[in-house]
Amino acid sequence: MKKLYTRFCEVELALAMIALCFSTFLIFASAVARTIGTPINWALEISLFIFAWCIFLSADVALRSDRMMNMDIFINLMPQKARDGCMLASYCIIFVFLIILLVFGLDLAYKTRLRPVPGIPGLSYSWITLSLPLGSLFMMVTCGLKIRDFARRFAAPASPGGTSQDEPAPQAAAETLPREG
Repeated sequence: MKKLYTRFCEVELALAMIALCFSTFLIFASAVARTIGTPINWALEISLFIFAWCIFLSADVALRSDRMMNMDIFINLMPQKARDGCMLASYCIIFVFLIILLVFGLDLAYKTRLRPVPGIPGLSYSWITLSLPLGSLFMMVTCGLKIRDFARRFAAPASPGGTSQDEPAPQAAAETLPREG
């Protein structure tokens, strides 16, 4: 199962990168074509479709690799147990929010099933709106795995000698910033 999930993650990352590159290329090509007097009428709609999927696939990749924006200046001052507890609570809140996005996203996709994408007859707008519930589902899997990991760490007994579990995190934020000068 782990091998299948790893393969899924690789495919998801590749699709997100390809979608971003293709969407960017399509917008650029459309702008050039419009400048020379032969606009590509469908380019904006297709790039919107691709970019919507790119956003949610990339959000899952960022969540999985802990690259989401966060404010951890106060969290890093806490002992490890408290940090794990805060992260566990945070991921639980995110999980509930993702459930809401999934439910309302499915409703939105159903309601837009008969709406055609402007400029592209035969393509339902549901294909664009399905990126929301499917992306939310992918992020729910990632978030669920993170909740499991943090719950295990939070429930684990303190390490012997009271070392890393009780000490605040080192001030690593200043070390990771680029130095001026």
